[in-house]
Amino acid sequence: YASQSGLEYITFLDNIWEGAGHYNVSTLWGGHDGLSAAVAKIKAAGLKAGMHSMSGNIVKTDSYVTPIPDPRLAKTPGLSRTLAAAIGENDTWIPLVESPAGLPVPYGVQQPRLGAEMQIGSEIVRYASINASAPFGLNGVERGMYGTTRAGHHPGTTIDHLAQMYNGYLPDPNTTLLDEIGANLAWAYRSLGMSMIYFDGLEAHSLTGPAITGAPLSRAPGVAEAGLHQAFWEALDGNDALVESSSSSGPLWHLNTR
Repeated sequence: YASQSGLEYITFLDNIWEGAGHYNVSTLWGGHDGLSAAVAKIKAAGLKAGMHSMSGNIVKTDSYVTPIPDPRLAKTPGLSRTLAAAIGENDTWIPLVESPAGLPVPYGVQQPRLGAEMQIGSEIVRYASINASAPFGLNGVERGMYGTTRAGHHPGTTIDHLAQMYNGYLPDPNTTLLDEIGANLAWAYRSLGMSMIYFDGLEAHSLTGPAITGAPLSRAPGVAEAGLHQAFWEALDGNDALVESSSSSGPLWHLNTR
């Protein structure tokens, strides 16, 4: 049908992946070998194949999250709090030293854009509501989310809000994780024989702030969106790519051009 319609590309959407982060090919496609065979058929028909990605929005079942969260997951600037008293592994009330005002408030059955999940040590928790007046704290807390381990925690422990969008966590752009995810995408792209990539959900990285000058792998300074593109290109080993993105910014002009 693509050939008869005069199209040049067939792009696979994100059901080809087990999840964003490591970008392993789903068993729905017979794994890496199965998808490679599908791409080979597309090429044999005189067409090119493309792949969709969620641009480093790390799915919560990925090994970057569970069973031990990678320390390079992005924490939302300004939303860290401090544990006011010791809590046990089954406690659903988390007392805080500072007011939780400013933390995203869940609504209905959905979570807000920034999510209502926090990391205490190697445990991820989700709160149902906040107590913004004394006594400060988080209510209705679900413990040990996504296969992380429930644990007791000492007073004075920092509780970090995990940055997320589209129900996925984000990499801290000032660590090597952004580069690692870009390299994961580049490996999948090269090894599957792709000719096009769509960086969907790229705007999510605006939540993590700008990448610092002199970041890992000599990444061009600028916003994290450009950092992910740069990491992908640096790991592409000279392979060509047609690139589309769901958003753009000044530092992307030389990476997102066709």
